[in-house]
Amino acid sequence: DIPIIFLTAKTETEDIVTGFRVGGVDYITKPFNPMELLVRVHTHVDLWRKTRLLQSLADRDGLTMIPNRRRFDEVFALEWRRCLREQQPLSLLMIDIDWFKRYNDLYGHLKGDECLKQIANVINRAVRRPGDLAARYGGEEFVVLLGNTREDHAIMVAEKLRTEIEQQQIMHEHAEGRHIIT
Repeated sequence: DIPIIFLTAKTETEDIVTGFRVGGVDYITKPFNPMELLVRVHTHVDLWRKTRLLQSLADRDGLTMIPNRRRFDEVFALEWRRCLREQQPLSLLMIDIDWFKRYNDLYGHLKGDECLKQIANVINRAVRRPGDLAARYGGEEFVVLLGNTREDHAIMVAEKLRTEIEQQQIMHEHAEGRHIIT
């Protein structure tokens, strides 16, 4: 992802085309103007920063600010292949907020959005290992990807998440049972 600028004495079209084909973002031939080189470097660094920002925004759910479904799909594909290659277990937690349609109908979508943000924060905080991923899967569904994690440990993580979400004590009058978000 680092922008590569070729500064070379080679001026043949074939050399220039090869430079771009191997990943160069710019091609400057000698003799060169130092001011022009500096401006080009600044331009490419600025474009690189903007591209990284756009990629970051494309990978995040706009409401909860945790990774989105698209990012999850990318990471899952990589983790799946890695775990197969290394013969390691891979666990996946699917999390669905109980009675969430009723919550939105009763309290409104703005309150529903706040609830989703709060739940996303709880889930995201609970995922501590660098290779693990918590993401919004869609609507009121979340997913947690736990690489190199056996079923028994995944069950412990799931139970911890369930408990921490209940401990938020988010009132939900139309939920069955305890009348809180679960």
